[in-house]
Amino acid sequence: MKLPEYTQKRYAGSEQESIAGVLNLGFIFLPLFLIIVLVRQLVQLDLEMSILISIGLIVSLISRSFFLKGNFRVSVMIVSFFFTLLLTAVCSFGNGIHDIGLIGFPIIIGFSSIILDQKQLIIASVLSVLGLSWLVVGAQFNFFEPIPVPPGNTGDFIIAALLIVLGGFVAFSLTRNMKNSLRHVQREISISKKDANHLAKEIYKKEEIISEIHKAAINSLSHIQQLIAHKQIDKASSSSNIHNSLKRKILVMEIAHNILLKERAPIFLDIMELARKVLDSYEKNLQIKVLQIEISQKRCTTSLDQAINFGICLLELVSELDDEKIVLLKIRLYAEENRVTLKLAGFEDLKHGELGIVMNLLTKQLKGELKKKPSEVILTFTTKSVE
Repeated sequence: MKLPEYTQKRYAGSEQESIAGVLNLGFIFLPLFLIIVLVRQLVQLDLEMSILISIGLIVSLISRSFFLKGNFRVSVMIVSFFFTLLLTAVCSFGNGIHDIGLIGFPIIIGFSSIILDQKQLIIASVLSVLGLSWLVVGAQFNFFEPIPVPPGNTGDFIIAALLIVLGGFVAFSLTRNMKNSLRHVQREISISKKDANHLAKEIYKKEEIISEIHKAAINSLSHIQQLIAHKQIDKASSSSNIHNSLKRKILVMEIAHNILLKERAPIFLDIMELARKVLDSYEKNLQIKVLQIEISQKRCTTSLDQAINFGICLLELVSELDDEKIVLLKIRLYAEENRVTLKLAGFEDLKHGELGIVMNLLTKQLKGELKKKPSEVILTFTTKSVE
């Protein structure tokens, strides 16, 4: 059965659509059931029961009004709590604990479980138990006098049959909703698995492509190093310093690409790891007798271009200090949040109060700050965000 047009507009396309369909049918069957019971009681001239059933009919229509306005949780709460009290009253005026209306208690709880949360469902269940307790205790202490159970008749059969059908409808609706939800979840899981597999394949392909790029970059840089070594015949020539500077820059780029290649081609690089490997590779070329290196174990990740720029700055600084023929050089590298500091000290006095113009250009390219003192050199810069 399709939802009425008003209900379609209110619930269609939402997560509540399937539950709203069940509640819509429930709010149609409930008044019909109460009308049939009311006719039976009027035929039997049972005024008290007729009044109770009429109140229940009015409440069911009010609940349906809340449902059609989108307040389906409120409508179910009204049905659950009020009809539990109404059913208790009906059984009190009827056959007490032996009244066929008791079939309605589990139906109310089942109907409530469609939409109410755990706390509200517990309250509805406790209310039903209290109603049953009243029917037993009230009869024992003569708070009310139940009507003796008469032989069954056609009216009793109709009422019992309708209650059973209503209970079956609630059970069927719950089962159908559960199956539909399960099928929906299975479809979502299947789609998610397909998307995840597709994404994994795409990532693998991209990693392979980037890995090949790193390999090609390393090979190209290695060839360039060999060409420079071949051209650098006379170390004392005017071009020797240029060749050495190029070799240092290429060394930094080679190490950076090697790190990325080993880490399955990420797009960011740890400055601390790069500095450690660069100094390890270049240390054998230094004339400095004592070299003390202190590099923080804390990771400091930044973009590839900034990491390479820093690596080049590091080697150029060390190289220029090495040209000063100093005996001791202390290198300390650490980071505080995203602020990186490189300190070079240990020497007493630089022969040339200023470092070369190349270092100024490299520092500007790094967007850092270089402080030069006779006994200390400090390079600071802010890493780029990796988000």
